[in-house]
Amino acid sequence: YKAHKDFVSERCSTYDHPSGIPMDWNGDSYGIPVLKILRWQWDLLVCLFFTAFSITVSLSGTILIAAIKFIPSCLYLWYKSTKAYCKQECATIMGTWPFFIVYMPLLPLVVAMAYLVIVTAAVFIALRTPWRYLENGYLAAWFEPLEILRDIDEFTGHICGEWCILESCNERITPWYISGQEGGRAHRESNSDAHARVELYWDRFISQCIKTTSSLFESHWITLENVEDIDPSAVQSIPAVAILTILAETVNEQGLEKEVLKWSIDGTVCKKRDLPLSDGITSCLWPKVARLKKLLHANKEELASKENIDLLKAMLCANSERDTQELSDFLLHSSELKKLNGPKNIQIQSEVIDLVLAISRVRPYRERMSRIFSHEYETCSNP
Repeated sequence: YKAHKDFVSERCSTYDHPSGIPMDWNGDSYGIPVLKILRWQWDLLVCLFFTAFSITVSLSGTILIAAIKFIPSCLYLWYKSTKAYCKQECATIMGTWPFFIVYMPLLPLVVAMAYLVIVTAAVFIALRTPWRYLENGYLAAWFEPLEILRDIDEFTGHICGEWCILESCNERITPWYISGQEGGRAHRESNSDAHARVELYWDRFISQCIKTTSSLFESHWITLENVEDIDPSAVQSIPAVAILTILAETVNEQGLEKEVLKWSIDGTVCKKRDLPLSDGITSCLWPKVARLKKLLHANKEELASKENIDLLKAMLCANSERDTQELSDFLLHSSELKKLNGPKNIQIQSEVIDLVLAISRVRPYRERMSRIFSHEYETCSNP
């Protein structure tokens, strides 16, 4: 029992937290990658479907193109061959006319064999459709067979007087549907690439926390002593207010999509497809952020108004035994609004605090947290 108790106290206490996040976690996880295995299985099934779909469309389309172009190709090659033969010197014509007479009836057979090779090649060319899915996603794969047929039509134009059945498609089909795609599995970031890119997000968040601290000083809701002493109330309230500020400005910004986050520190707009979700910390924290944003957005008129956001900020700062006079006065004057949105505000406050507690346990934030409390702030003395 003593050995078990020592093991639990030394090894398991690190994970003994409601968030389930180990202290100083850097995003690494261990065990069987079940989701990745399921994703691979799904990709395999989708690739098999697009392979069958592409072969069917490409093969039937190529056969149709060959049937339509066969006679024009024969006529065009007869014309080109006769024209080229007639331009030769008289002695050459007199010496080779028997071969020319034999060649002309055999020309349709040569054209038929050429189209047979092209039809066979279309089956193998169709295999690029599943790769298109892996590179650019579902929509790209749906239209890839049309791209294949356009390429085959353009290639066969060389033996048909540059005549293309699909010549009305002057522009490539691909660009308009790939331009807005997120990218496929082949472009999925590795964990190391995601770790490198996520550093920028943490630096931006720390800058937002520093700006938030200056704003709280101006309101006299926290004191310089709270920051210099790294008071637990400030450790919790500063990132909490920073998070709320980012979400409030995102929700109130006109024209933004639902799955978008706007960093108020520099105006950067971050879409969900830009998130490095292969990073363990981001994939763990993003659902909490998305849930908070959804909660604010669902009651935008009530909860995301400036008055209510200020009240929420005050509620997040009122977490010490002795609040500042200015903070107490503000909460007292906002008592009516506090009663009106009480349950919803308490839920938001709880969600924000839960997110802060999770953030406070991850290594990227813990390594940068000292920047917030060592920054030289310009503060006004209390009146």
